[in-house]
Amino acid sequence: MDIYSLHRGRSQKVLVRIIPHGELPHLYQIEWPDIGLSDLTNLTRAKAAALEWAKAETGRGPDGNVTTAEAKQILSRLARGSDPNVRIKSIEALAKIERDERELEIRQREDGTDLRSQYDEIRKISPELAEAWAKEKGLEVKNVE
Repeated sequence: MDIYSLHRGRSQKVLVRIIPHGELPHLYQIEWPDIGLSDLTNLTRAKAAALEWAKAETGRGPDGNVTTAEAKQILSRLARGSDPNVRIKSIEALAKIERDERELEIRQREDGTDLRSQYDEIRKISPELAEAWAKEKGLEVKNVE
């Protein structure tokens, strides 16, 4: 019975464990530190989920931040998963993001604020600053050089 443990660095403290199901040896459960056991899944998916959780907890990864587009992509994947609770929460979170985006768009129209034109003005001064600003605002821009 192999139990997989995820540790931070060389620490002996276990962050997350992946435990084989007793009766179904090809299926595993993740022992989360805050919510207990996950639903059954295969080992590959369990390892991937544990690593994604660790990246989110430590703020590591490409830059430690998740853009709105990345959040939508992650939530969309979760919404297609097998755990009904996760699916429901993912769909609710996606709906909230879409609602917030619509409200922001309406407010910007009312205020006369146009993120794209602001981005273009900042880009004239500093393309690097404009890219960072766009990422912070959740504005998706394509680099056309």
